[in-house]
Amino acid sequence: MCDEKSIRTLLDITFLDVEGVALKLDLHLPTGVDCPQLVVWIHGGGWQNGDKADCRVKYLAEHGYAVASVNYRLTHQASFPAQIHDVKAAIRWLRAHATEYGYKAQKLVITGGSAGAHLASLVGTTNGSEVHEGTLGDHLDQSSAVDGVGNFYGPQDFILRSQTQPEKVFPSDSIVHKLLGCRVDENEAIAKLASPAWQVDAKTVPFVIFQGDADPQVLPDQQVSLMAALDKFNIKYEYFVGEGFVHGDMRFYDAPYREPLLRFLAEIDG
Repeated sequence: MCDEKSIRTLLDITFLDVEGVALKLDLHLPTGVDCPQLVVWIHGGGWQNGDKADCRVKYLAEHGYAVASVNYRLTHQASFPAQIHDVKAAIRWLRAHATEYGYKAQKLVITGGSAGAHLASLVGTTNGSEVHEGTLGDHLDQSSAVDGVGNFYGPQDFILRSQTQPEKVFPSDSIVHKLLGCRVDENEAIAKLASPAWQVDAKTVPFVIFQGDADPQVLPDQQVSLMAALDKFNIKYEYFVGEGFVHGDMRFYDAPYREPLLRFLAEIDG
C-alpha cells in the first residue's frame, strides 16, 4: 500500500470548454505503481454547489488506484441533461489521455457522493443511451461506458422523491426543480430520464451502495427503489447501511466502509 507522500496530484486539468465554462478535473496518481487502474469520483452539493476538491475517495490512491475527481456544470450554469453530458465527456477525455498520464482506463468504476452519486449511478444505468451521451468534447471516438458504480447515498428516483420529499422537488428554488428546470409533475419524462432507478436495463453495471439509515436529506427509500430495479434485471449489487449515519457522513469513507469499495474495485478489475 502507498502512503500519502507517494501520491502525485495534478490539479485543474481542463477536460472541456462548454458554453463559456471551463470544466476541470484533478488526478491523484500513486507513484511507483505501474499503470494503475483509474477510478472516477463525482462530487456532491445538490447539483448547485460543491467542487472536485472534495474528493472523498482520494484514499484509493494509497491502495494503488489512480483517482480522477471531476467537476460538472452546476444548476446556475445549466440544467439537466448538461450534468450527465459533462460527466460522460470527462470519461471519454480520461480514456483518450490514459497513456499520457500513465493509468489504465479500459475498465472503469465511477463513484460519487449525494448529487455526485446520482450522476455516477446515472452513468452506470445508461451505457449506450444516446440521449444521455451528448456530443461534447473532442473524443467522441472514446467510450463513456463504465463497469461498476460506487453509490454513496445518492438520489435515485425523482418520481418517488416527489411523493416522499416534495419540498425538494416542487418549489422553484428546490434542488430538484433547479436540476430539471421544471416541476416533476410538469414533465415526468425528463424526471424519469434523470432518475437512475428508471433507467436500469440489462446493460446496467454492478453497484455497491452505501446509505445512512438516519439520513434526512436522501431517504433510504431511494436506494430501495434502485435495488428493486436492479433486481428486476438481475444486476449484481451490494448494499451497506450505516446505522445512525446522516447525509454525507464521513464515516462512510473510513474503515470498515472502505473495505467493501476496495473489494468491489478488485472484483471489477479482476
